[in-house]
Amino acid sequence: MYTYLYRALDYLEHSDSYLVVIGTMGNVVQIGDLTKRIHKDKKILNNLEKSEYIDDFKFGQVYYEPASTALPKIEEFLINNFKQKLSQ
Repeated sequence: MYTYLYRALDYLEHSDSYLVVIGTMGNVVQIGDLTKRIHKDKKILNNLEKSEYIDDFKFGQVYYEPASTALPKIEEFLINNFKQKLSQ
C-alpha cells in the first residue's frame, strides 16, 4: 500500500503538481515527514482544526474549515496558479 504513496510523493517532488491533504490528524500517517521533500508552496492542507502532529508552517496554503467550503477556494487557487504558469 505505501509503495504507491511513495511513488506518488516522489512524482510530486519533481513536478509542477500540488499535494492537497484533506482531513488528517497526522498522527497515524506522518504526513509532515512523508512530504518533507516536497516544497512548501506545492502543499495545501485542509483540516477542521489544527493538529499537534502537523506543522502547518510547512504548507503553502492552510484552510481550517470544512472541506465543503475549503475545496472551492483550493480549486480557485490551483486554477489561478496554473493560469499564471501558462502565461509565462
